[in-house]
Amino acid sequence: MADSNKCKSLIQEARVALDAIQRGETIEALGKPIPRTGKQVGELTEIDIETENEIIQVKGGDYSNHKKLEDDDLRQMIETKRYRDRRANPKWQYFDFEGNELPTRTKKVVFHFTNPPVASKLIQWLQDKELEPRIEL
Repeated sequence: MADSNKCKSLIQEARVALDAIQRGETIEALGKPIPRTGKQVGELTEIDIETENEIIQVKGGDYSNHKKLEDDDLRQMIETKRYRDRRANPKWQYFDFEGNELPTRTKKVVFHFTNPPVASKLIQWLQDKELEPRIEL
């Protein structure tokens, strides 16, 4: 039996992806692993949803008292921003589900919170980091 928190998380990610489609966005990736480079193995993080214009990380926990992201969430933010910067660099190549090369493009990084409320200090902290916070659908 699957972990109920993981199931809830996947449902939230699906809802956010469907919302992106309804807004006219093309989905380029779902659950896209960002691997380590060099001799290290494993994933740095996973991109929950990538559209042609956005990189969306879906957060379902309790962020009502957070002033900033910490621990795994902070690492996810850092690696997501690095990935965004690589996607905007023509020296890197990325491909869609069918193996077609995706165009080099600057994308907005979105942290989408599905469990309001979210602390106003955290929202401001994210905006100061040039990220777009979204709350619920």
